[in-house]
Amino acid sequence: MVDNYAMKKIILHIGPHKTGSTSLQSALRSNRAELEDVGVLYPVTGTGKSDARIHGQHNLAWDVGGDYRFKSDLGSWDELRDEIHNSNCEYVFISSEAFSLLSKGPVKRVIEALQEYDLRIVYVARFYTDVIRSVYAMLAIKWNTRSASSFYRAKVSSGIDSINRSESAKRLTESEPAIATFLHRPKVEQWIKMLGADAVSILFYDDLFPGYFEKLASVAGLPRSLPIIDMPRLNSARSLAHIGIVASICRALDGIMERAEFNIELAPYVAKSFEEFSSSLPQPEGLPDDVLSKLASYVEADMEWLEQYARVPASWKSFDEGGKFVEPDIPSLEVGRLLAGDFISRRIRILADIVERMPGKGKSRSKIEERKKRLEEIRDRLKM
Repeated sequence: MVDNYAMKKIILHIGPHKTGSTSLQSALRSNRAELEDVGVLYPVTGTGKSDARIHGQHNLAWDVGGDYRFKSDLGSWDELRDEIHNSNCEYVFISSEAFSLLSKGPVKRVIEALQEYDLRIVYVARFYTDVIRSVYAMLAIKWNTRSASSFYRAKVSSGIDSINRSESAKRLTESEPAIATFLHRPKVEQWIKMLGADAVSILFYDDLFPGYFEKLASVAGLPRSLPIIDMPRLNSARSLAHIGIVASICRALDGIMERAEFNIELAPYVAKSFEEFSSSLPQPEGLPDDVLSKLASYVEADMEWLEQYARVPASWKSFDEGGKFVEPDIPSLEVGRLLAGDFISRRIRILADIVERMPGKGKSRSKIEERKKRLEEIRDRLKM
């Protein structure tokens, strides 16, 4: 513990996406009291006071970045400084992937907001193909009708086009930020330029398991007497077999069911139903994809830059030779129709049971009856 007026040490973990950040933030949020006992503050300011799904201090990054998701009631930089000042903790750990998407101006504002403290940046680098595959797997369980190869080509190409845009961070879609700026240099270089190389630590995702938080904490200079932090697996990608099954259902429904309807009615049930089954299936060996050669020059330049500041695993240097994209094995359209029809029939039975137990003729009952009728129409079209 330290005097409240002494210079405190701020560890700013900037992600990026798909490197275990949400799992880390959830674990830190659950262990706030234990961390404070050993002198580490994980601030409430900037997190989801009213939304338990927001584990990190995203609101602070959204504030300086002008993001539409910013909410004043989730906390400001002034409130953060007050929370830090009122704490007896010597160390403050702040975490949000959104910080890695900030352009030069917002990064400068972050540094100015924390100028009275000893600030250190921590960044976790992950191999590009793993990030791309993980994002594809995450989005595929919600709605996927395209092959992995076409997804890679489209998303990676759009990412390349956006790398040099000064305002690209403002235009990134909420669901696919990891693709739009998949290289490391644009995310980290401005922090190094403004704070110096000694203030920025770059770690490698594959080197952090097991003991993710402990290894990150040792590099960040946190006290050694930390509590054991168990990180839950959140937002983890499904297996390739699972993705293939879901893709077959989505293709069967394409043109007769809207994506929004699928996400509301079926996605939560479909995503969970095949996990055990699909994990037992043999996995494809891997499909080389010509998009690798298109990325090679960008990756090579990024590697040269990254090597100046961190130890780069040897496997990263042969990206265009050894990297492979893996294509899920997608069952036939007929299998997709049968599976889609089965899930829709289950949803119809659930909605019918809800209607039966609802009294009167209110708006809620009418809405559920309309949903049930819509699903019946889709089920009938699947049988055609």
